[in-house]
Amino acid sequence: MLSMPPSLRLGKFTIYTGIVPICQDESGIASVLSHEIGHVIASHSAEQASSLLFFGIASLPTWPFLAMAALGIIIEELAIVCILYLLPLGGAAAFFCRKRESEADFIGLVIMAKAGYDIRKTVDFWERMNEEATKKADEKNEKGELKYTRGPPFLSHILM
Repeated sequence: MLSMPPSLRLGKFTIYTGIVPICQDESGIASVLSHEIGHVIASHSAEQASSLLFFGIASLPTWPFLAMAALGIIIEELAIVCILYLLPLGGAAAFFCRKRESEADFIGLVIMAKAGYDIRKTVDFWERMNEEATKKADEKNEKGELKYTRGPPFLSHILM
């Protein structure tokens, strides 16, 4: 999530209507809210901003080459070298992102327990979220191709 969450912008929380059917009940909504409050308590938006700055600067050497690859000016092998340089950066970014999510999960569970909710119901909610994410990942467009690809289109033949 690159934009500032609504909770920080306005001092209020927003629940998008698409998640309400997945929540199904009050415990599901409590799972979502407590998880998002966990992000705020742990100052994850500040962490994310500083990590984006670091990873952005660390990836600067590859930008000209990736731009040339996108325009078809340089050979694919050089683009592959750039990707090999970026993969460890992406892995580190993913690790820190997952770490923040796990921390928000933990804080959210503590908040739910203190509020009197059955934290075991959170497992059911996250299972429903996982099922929905799997369905979305498998969606195909009218041509029969996956709607959601991995990586930029100009590298799709290399990455897939």
